[in-house]
Amino acid sequence: MKSLFSMSTDPSPSFFLLKSFHQKCARAEFIRQEFSQLPTLFNIGATKELTPRERDVLQGLVRGESEVEMAHRLGIERATVHTHLQRLYSRLDVHSAQEAILRSFEFRIIDWLDLPSK
Repeated sequence: MKSLFSMSTDPSPSFFLLKSFHQKCARAEFIRQEFSQLPTLFNIGATKELTPRERDVLQGLVRGESEVEMAHRLGIERATVHTHLQRLYSRLDVHSAQEAILRSFEFRIIDWLDLPSK
């Protein structure tokens, strides 16, 4: 069975536009199907819900505060801040404050518009 495009004898510009559009749609559908089979890059489920304290500590990281400064602001011990940081790093699957900040922007946990001005 011949396709609509192989049966036409009219090489008008509209024919070529329609053929090009059809090819692009077929290519886009192929790409959509291929991408739908790929695994996700990040484990978003692990970051679904941060505790309020983890969010406070994350805000401290974004502000550039040290563990001592965060502890003073939050009214908790430095060791407790350190524990919250370790749990936050584990949840975000990162190993540093810089990675945690970047990952939190990627996952839209924090928004740069919500950052406090200095």
